[in-house]
Amino acid sequence: MNSFDKKKLDALSKLDKSRKGSIDKKIKKICELINSHKDYFTTSSCSGRILLIKVDDENRKNNSEWLFTSHELVKEKDLVSALEGKEGNIWFKQEPM
Repeated sequence: MNSFDKKKLDALSKLDKSRKGSIDKKIKKICELINSHKDYFTTSSCSGRILLIKVDDENRKNNSEWLFTSHELVKEKDLVSALEGKEGNIWFKQEPM
């Protein structure tokens, strides 16, 4: 077994450490397709998302409060509702697959 095969086996045998804890249904088939190829693998499990995060004074994401997250289309009222009563450094992020 070469070093790539070892890395692939190690990466794919670990538990999903994402905040959600599972692969998005919309992207599961593409992840399986990529991982079935002998020369590729992915541990990405997100089909894309929109989120609001309140970060600390030093802009560290790991010390953040997640105010809103969605892997689907969102309505403006849902974002506004998530912001009610919140102050500080809040990031709006739209992340692709």
